[in-house]
Amino acid sequence: MNKVLVVAVNDLRVYFSDRGNYVLFIMPVIMALVLGFALGGDGTGPSTLPVDVIDQDNSAESSRLLTTLREVNSALILCPMDDGVNGRDCGLEGLDADTLTLDDARNRSERYITRGVIVIPEGYGESLRAFEPVTIEYLSDTSPTEGNAVLQTLETAVQRINAAVVAARVGDGVADALDADLPDFAGDVFENAETLWNESAMRVSFATSEGTENQSGGPTGFTQSVPGMGTMFVLLTVLVGMVMLVNERNNWTLQRVVMMPVSRAQIVAGKILSRFLLGIITFALLIITGVLVGVDFGANPLGVALIVVIYTLCVTALAFAIAPLLRTEMQVSAMSNLLGIVLAAIGGAWWPLEIAPDFMQTIAHISPVSWAMNSFNELIFYGGGLPDIAVNLGVLLAATVVLFGIGVMNFKYE
Repeated sequence: MNKVLVVAVNDLRVYFSDRGNYVLFIMPVIMALVLGFALGGDGTGPSTLPVDVIDQDNSAESSRLLTTLREVNSALILCPMDDGVNGRDCGLEGLDADTLTLDDARNRSERYITRGVIVIPEGYGESLRAFEPVTIEYLSDTSPTEGNAVLQTLETAVQRINAAVVAARVGDGVADALDADLPDFAGDVFENAETLWNESAMRVSFATSEGTENQSGGPTGFTQSVPGMGTMFVLLTVLVGMVMLVNERNNWTLQRVVMMPVSRAQIVAGKILSRFLLGIITFALLIITGVLVGVDFGANPLGVALIVVIYTLCVTALAFAIAPLLRTEMQVSAMSNLLGIVLAAIGGAWWPLEIAPDFMQTIAHISPVSWAMNSFNELIFYGGGLPDIAVNLGVLLAATVVLFGIGVMNFKYE
């Protein structure tokens, strides 16, 4: 074992003696931070939902709709009405709150200052009182098929008001049938129905997550970039580490080591250990970066450690499986970049696999990156434990055994 450690330590000393290799430890940290900010920072989602309201009716009924919206979802900021209320900010710099136009509101939505625009048409209140159909417009860049808290809130509020209108209309019909002299019977029924809704209706709750639940329901921000860049750069670091092995073979350094009182098994084990440690160092730097920027890796540190160790073993085995095929430093560089980029891209290191087409999600399973990323996601977003990632880790271990077997059998000293 001592001889294995000597071989591994010597390889690490040679590797770190080349300052150019330090880039492989700095780049993943930079990439994780840049990509994390690009994908939305910590990924917890906003604590408020600003939305512009163009009230073309300015009636008691339109005011009641706005009140209902606030009751359904307290995270809504109805602009410009709520600007400055309880410290809320609509971001109206350069605009007059009293003359906010539909074009201004559209522009603010396109620039993501707000989540969208709610347009209450002229005649809204009169139509409600006359039991006539009326349409409220909601303008947003978000697809209706995607999760949209503002749209859900608006639909809930409209559903509540519709129910009250239906109750009022039924009440008015009952009064007519009884030939009762009740001038505002429908209005009283409407108000009573609305009161019952306020007391018992379901509400939309929107808040930032302080646990393992992610607001968007999937990887975003640093929760995607940290494990993603970790898996990619561990793969690149280990594969590029094969340059040393090729150079040793070409310079006859490896052949001289074989002549020393060290068995070939110990030499191979030392080489494997050095590449494995390079991968662990890379992943450790990314994990530390993730902790510093607030990534919650879940409540199972043992699971995280197993993912890091087993994945790094797997890509180390992959590197040794392809090493016998490489003869020059240029070949190593080309193969490392090709495999590293392709396997990372299809494996979900750059973006969540959930957004990829079904056939790409199936193809992704040829990459060890996908099995590692699925395991990280299980722990981070779903609060999973070891049983939940056992299959993923089992696949990586099986691949490790096969690849190491191929690599050791075909390992060449000349």
